[in-house]
Amino acid sequence: MKSGKLKAALIFGEDPLALVENRKYFDHIGFVLVSDSFHTHSTAEADVVLPAATYMEQEGTYTTCDRRVQLVKQINNPKNGYENWQIISKLAGSFSDSFNYDSVEDVRKEIETVSRLSLSSNGIPNLKNVHPGFSIYQTQLGTINPEKPTILISEEFFRSRVRNRLRK
Repeated sequence: MKSGKLKAALIFGEDPLALVENRKYFDHIGFVLVSDSFHTHSTAEADVVLPAATYMEQEGTYTTCDRRVQLVKQINNPKNGYENWQIISKLAGSFSDSFNYDSVEDVRKEIETVSRLSLSSNGIPNLKNVHPGFSIYQTQLGTINPEKPTILISEEFFRSRVRNRLRK
């Protein structure tokens, strides 16, 4: 992106245009496709926006920024009709015939092959054959941290303005 050679970009679930200093990297890009669950600075600037499923609308795993693999079970069906792996698969299928996945299980098998990560039958990562530098922590997804979380600005706005008005 710094060299200015890219002609198109796919932004999936991120908001790089929220930072003003990142906008210079997108000036020369002729086409931007964004797939996200929420309206962001990047969706506002995109040529095409594909609605992404939230983590509750899909099954699989996600990796946190500290490289912990977390299991996700689908609670609701996606409003757009597609889980994120299906969106990626359809987009990639337009460019390559070798990108064929029919289920979350196919994607999981590919991840195991590439990262040497093996999941047990209940989806919790096993620690055998893990690539050095790829740390896996087995965690309980149902536990709640007893500490009060930091409130985001949007949550504070809802709490202080919207909820208080609804109580009146």
